[in-house]
Amino acid sequence: MKAIYKKEMRSFFYAPTGYVCVAAIAALYGFFYYQVMMTGTSTYVTAVYSMLFSFGMMLIPILTMRSMAEEKKNRTDQALLTAPVEVSAIVTGKFLSCFSVFAFASLLGLLPAVAMSAFAAPPWGLIAGNFAGTLCYGAAMTAIGIFLSGLTANQIVAAVSTFATAMFLMYMDAAAAAVSIDLAANLIRAVSFYSRYAELTRGIFSVPSIVYFVSVTVFFLYLTVVRTESGRCGQWRWKSIYAGKTALVFAIVVVCNVFAGLLVERFPSFNADMTVQRFNSMSEEVQEAVKGIKREVTVYIMAEESAVRQDELFAGYGIQYSQVANLLDRMQELNPQIRVEFKSPSRNPAFVNNYAQDQLTEGDILMVSSLRHRVLGAGDLFIQQQNVATGAYEFYSQADSALANGLAYVCMEEVPVITAALGHGEMLDVSVRAAFDSVVEENAFEVREIQFMTQEIPEDTSILFLPTPTTDYTKEEIGKIKRFLEDDTDAKPHTVIFAAYPAQGSINRLKTFLEEWGVAVEEGTVFETDTSRMFLTSPNTIFVKNSETLLADGDYSYLLAPVSCPLRILFDSNDGIYVFPLLQTADTAVVKQEDGMTEEETGVQTVAVYSYREVQAGGRSTYRNLITLGSSMALTSPYINSESFGNQEWICDLLKLATNTKANTVVVPKQTALAVMDITASKKTIDMVGMGIFTISIPLVILAAGLIIYRKRRNL
Repeated sequence: MKAIYKKEMRSFFYAPTGYVCVAAIAALYGFFYYQVMMTGTSTYVTAVYSMLFSFGMMLIPILTMRSMAEEKKNRTDQALLTAPVEVSAIVTGKFLSCFSVFAFASLLGLLPAVAMSAFAAPPWGLIAGNFAGTLCYGAAMTAIGIFLSGLTANQIVAAVSTFATAMFLMYMDAAAAAVSIDLAANLIRAVSFYSRYAELTRGIFSVPSIVYFVSVTVFFLYLTVVRTESGRCGQWRWKSIYAGKTALVFAIVVVCNVFAGLLVERFPSFNADMTVQRFNSMSEEVQEAVKGIKREVTVYIMAEESAVRQDELFAGYGIQYSQVANLLDRMQELNPQIRVEFKSPSRNPAFVNNYAQDQLTEGDILMVSSLRHRVLGAGDLFIQQQNVATGAYEFYSQADSALANGLAYVCMEEVPVITAALGHGEMLDVSVRAAFDSVVEENAFEVREIQFMTQEIPEDTSILFLPTPTTDYTKEEIGKIKRFLEDDTDAKPHTVIFAAYPAQGSINRLKTFLEEWGVAVEEGTVFETDTSRMFLTSPNTIFVKNSETLLADGDYSYLLAPVSCPLRILFDSNDGIYVFPLLQTADTAVVKQEDGMTEEETGVQTVAVYSYREVQAGGRSTYRNLITLGSSMALTSPYINSESFGNQEWICDLLKLATNTKANTVVVPKQTALAVMDITASKKTIDMVGMGIFTISIPLVILAAGLIIYRKRRNL
C-alpha cells in the first residue's frame, strides 16, 4: 500500500493536476475568508465552508478520475492485480493519495483563519467542526469517485459520472422537498450529503453525520475492491459470493447508521456543541429549571422538521433557528415530562384552528400543559436591537432562557396577570410596549388588555397598568381604579402602575387620584447638567440611582430614565399610605419647561415613586400598591431590552416584589449576540491579507511551483 500511495502522489505532483486543484481550493478559501473579513465579524466563518462545499464536490472528480481508469486505459491493471499485494491495499493506497491532496488543500484553507486571529477572535471550535465536516464529505466523495473510475477506462467518463453523482448528492434536499410522502422524503434526506454536512457547519459535532460519511467511504472502497477482484474472477459462483458479501456489508452500514441516529435521538447530548457561545447547550441555570418541570408538557415547533434543522427559517436575518430544535432536544433528554413535536401550519390547518386566537405562524413555538398554553414567536427567542453607537441592527439569541421560562409558565399553578387599561390614546400602545410585554411574559406574567370605558377589571388581575393615557379618565374609570385598590376580598396583592410622559396631555382627574396616594406629577422634563450622567450626551436621557428603600438587594447598574417627568412626594405617610422614592437623579439635575426655561436650581429629582397600604383581605394581611413612573420611555426598546442597562432587571424585580411572586422567576433572560463585530483591522489590511496574500499570492506560488516541477520533469 505504501508503494502504491507514493506512486500515486508522485503522479499528482509531477503533473499539473495536483497543483491546479490545490491552488484552486486555496484561492477559493482565501476569497471567501476575505468576504467574511469584510463583514467585520469572524462569526460568519461557517459561510466559508458552506460555499466551499459545492466547489469541493466539483473538484474531487478531477482528483479521482484517473485513479482506476488510467490503469485500464494503459492496460496496467492486470499487472497491478498480479503483483504481490492485496487488492484492498491497492485501492486504499489510491484512495489515500487522492484524499491527501484534498486534505492538504483544505488544510491550507485554515491559514486565513490563523492570520485573522491577529486582529479578531475566530471561533476555533466552530472552525474545527467545519474542517472535520469538510474532510468527511471529501473522503466519502473520493471513495465514490474511485469506485466510478473503476467502472470505465475513460477518464472523462469517470470525471463526468462522479460530477453527476456529486450534483445528485448535493441537491437531494431539493428533491425531498418536492416529495409529498413523508417516509420517502425522509429517506432521501437521510442520504443527502448537504444536510449531513450542514449539521457540522452549524457548530454541532453530529455523530450520525460522522458515522454516515465514514460508512459511505468504507462501503464504496469495499465496492471498488469487490469490483476489481470480481473482474479477474470469471466464475459465476465467485461473483455470487461477492454479491452476498456486498449485501452483508451494506446491511451492516445501514444498521450502524440507524443505530447512530437512534442513539443521538435518545441522547442528543452525544452531539457536541462546538460553538464558542454554546448556542446549542443549556446553561446550568436552565438545566436546573428544566429538571424542575413536574407536569407533562408538549412542545410543538410550528414548522417542518427539515426546515428547522437546516436553518431555512429566518435565514435572511442571519438567525440559526436550528438552535431552538437543538435546545429542545436536550431539554427532552433531560426531562421525560417534556415531549417535542413538529407541526407544519400548512399541513395541519385543523390543529392551527384549535388555537385560532393565537394566530400560529411558521416558526412559532406552542407549549401546552393541562393548565394552560403559551406561544413563543421568533421575536421572543431572537431579538433585534439597534446599536446606539453605530446605528446598525444586531440580533441576539435568548432562546434557552425563553424556552425554560415558557415551560415553567405553562406548569405554574397560578400566574400573576397584568391588565393594560386602554381607550385613552395610550402612548404605550401594544406596538410601543411590545418589548415590555415580552420581558414580563418571560418572567412568568400574563399580559391582557381591556377597553377601560366599557370593560371591568378582570378578577384575577394582579397589576392594573395605565400605559400613559393622553386623555383623562372619567369619574367612573377613576372609581374602577379605587375599587381595585380598596378590594378587601382578594388576598393577593393589587398594584396599579402609571407611566407618565411630559407631553401626554391633560389628566387632571388621574393626577388628583395620584395625589391621594402621596405623589404629584409635576410639569416639565428632567434634564442633567453633568455630561458624565447623560447617555450619549443627551441631557434628557439620564442615569438614575435606585433608592434601595425597596430593592436593596439588587445590583442595578446603569439605570436610565429617558424623557422623564419630575415627581414630588407629598407625604411620607398618611391614612395608612406610605410613600417613598424608587429612582432619583444626582444633585446635578434640573427641571425644564416646554418653553426651555429652567424652573429651579440643580438638585436631586425623583423619577419613580412607590406608595403602598397594608389591608386585611381574605382573612389575612396583604398590600395595595401604586407605582408611579416618571419615564414611560424607560419601558420601551432599547432601554428595557438591552443588557447594557439595568432597566429590565429592575422593573421585573419590582413587579415580582409588588405581586409577591419573586419565587416564580425561573431564569433571568440572557442575550447572546449572534454576530460579534470582533474584526478590528482596517480595510487596507483586510485587502492585503484576504485578497492579496491568500486569494492571489499563495495560489500563484503553488501554480508556479507546479509549473517549474512539471517543466523540469519533462526535460529529464
